[in-house]
Amino acid sequence: MIAGCSVDPIDEGTLLVSVSATQSIASPSIPSIVTVTARNDTSDRVVWGQGSSGCQLSLSVLTSAGERHPADIRACTQDFVDQALAPGAARTETFEFTGEVVIDGLVVLLPAGDYRLVGNAGDKGESEAIGIVVAGG
Repeated sequence: MIAGCSVDPIDEGTLLVSVSATQSIASPSIPSIVTVTARNDTSDRVVWGQGSSGCQLSLSVLTSAGERHPADIRACTQDFVDQALAPGAARTETFEFTGEVVIDGLVVLLPAGDYRLVGNAGDKGESEAIGIVVAGG
C-alpha cells in the first residue's frame, strides 16, 4: 500500500486529508483501489461546499507537465447537501483508479507512465501526492 498525508499544521477551518492506494500500478483491467480520508481535528464544523451526499471528497491526477485532471469517475447521488465535517469527525471515500481522467468533459485513458494522485476536500484540505504508474491497456 502507498499513502500520503497532509502534514501542514492545521489552520482554522482546514482539514487533514490523506490518500492511499492498494497498489502502485493501475490499468483498466487491473484498477488500484484508492482511499481518500478527510479528518477535522479543529474545534469547529468545517464546510467546503454543497453537492452530493455520496461524493464529498475528490481525487485528482497530477502529470509531469503540471496539469491536474479529475480522476473522480463515480456515480453520485443527485441530492444537494452541505459537504462538511463536525469537530473530531472523519469521512472516507473509495475510488477505483484505472488510469482514466476527465479532460474537457470527456473520460480519457492517460498514456502509460508515472503520475501522482492527490485527494481533496474542496478547498479545505489536500493530501500529499502519492506516485502511481498507469500501465498500458
